[in-house]
Amino acid sequence: MFSFCYNIYGDDFMIIGMSCTRNWYQHLLTNIFAILSNNKVERFYLFIEDDTIDGLDLLENCFNTKFICKNVHNIFANYVHSDSPNLNTPYTIFSLSRLFFSKETDESRILYLDVDALVIDNIQDLWNLDMENYYVAGAIDSGMMKDGLIYMKFIESNVPYINSGVLLMNLDLIRKDHIDDKWLSMINSERLMYPDQDVINALCKDHIYIISEEYNSSRNTELLEDISQVKILHYTRKKIDWVRNHPFSEVWYDYEAKYEAFKKEH
Repeated sequence: MFSFCYNIYGDDFMIIGMSCTRNWYQHLLTNIFAILSNNKVERFYLFIEDDTIDGLDLLENCFNTKFICKNVHNIFANYVHSDSPNLNTPYTIFSLSRLFFSKETDESRILYLDVDALVIDNIQDLWNLDMENYYVAGAIDSGMMKDGLIYMKFIESNVPYINSGVLLMNLDLIRKDHIDDKWLSMINSERLMYPDQDVINALCKDHIYIISEEYNSSRNTELLEDISQVKILHYTRKKIDWVRNHPFSEVWYDYEAKYEAFKKEH
């Protein structure tokens, strides 16, 4: 039997933000379970398609955390114009929701995680980073590099380009310097390849804290040669086979099994 209630990982509780469409709720719940099995989290902000998700009450009560759910459809129009050139892209509006946390919460900082970025270890050190002079912290997106150059027209070839799937955000500084307003202005005016990620890199590039790949390990990460070094395993694949054909698919499936056992126990 599994006993995961009440973690003991230090005193500084994290604030986490996540977002997904309705057909990804089951994966969202698995990842939340993995996060709470390894970390203390005071609050989760979930930008989703409904007012809540079945299963959150159990996680909330057992792990002594709080879930704040917001319907993205109700808030999206407040920030993205109907004629935005980035509405007709392969990415859903939910990918843009990480740009809204400074507007939709009063938090000082938040750790944003993609649903497919599975937290498999304690990440308190990431949460505790000194972000005084940085807007965001993220890992280099090795998949965006080709021959040492970055394709983005608005980023010089020697400037690091980070992946936005794991993003520690200094919301206080972002608000103070109106970076969030600049993000939204760019989203509404310029066609981008990876809208949320591109604006974050373009407008924060002088104030980005580069973190270790152990906190965002994808198929392009050398750390995957030794899974024991990895704290966040990011399944960056086409969504139709994002787990099935991954070299560490068993890690995700193991957490799915543990979560199912946890629900039966409680």
